[in-house]
Amino acid sequence: MNTQFHNKKKKRKEKRFRFLDFRVFFAIFGALILSSQLIFAQGITIPSGSTINVNTGTLDVGGSVTNAGTLLLTSGAVELQGDWTNSGTFTAGSGTVQFDATTGTQNLTSGGTGVGNLFYNLSHTDAGTVEVLANDLDINNNFTNSSGAFDTNGNDMTVAGAW
Repeated sequence: MNTQFHNKKKKRKEKRFRFLDFRVFFAIFGALILSSQLIFAQGITIPSGSTINVNTGTLDVGGSVTNAGTLLLTSGAVELQGDWTNSGTFTAGSGTVQFDATTGTQNLTSGGTGVGNLFYNLSHTDAGTVEVLANDLDINNNFTNSSGAFDTNGNDMTVAGAW
């Protein structure tokens, strides 16, 4: 992806960077909107003050998602094989978060059950284990556990839709 930068020393400077180097992207722009695409990433860290909006696409993460900024799932999906840690704002819209590690344990730290921490659809689709660490879970629509174990560790889980 080519991006143009403007500064006082040069009229135009072009720099090439990998699209999925979100640290570079956030340092420059602060927000990223994904629409009607399948995007792959090894891991996602959203720093405070930065935003990812998974509008209608799917963000397939081979590692963990760590959110200290803002993550919006307008109607898109996040599929992850690592941990989910939310200490920022997560707005699920009508989107889906899917845990799909084939082995091992995926940790889920929702950040709580209030606004900014709610899931819309939450699913666990592979043989690994999902372990809820520190907070209760609130799912405004459907929960699916089609394979493996989903361990709430004594935390409450509220599901408004089907499960």
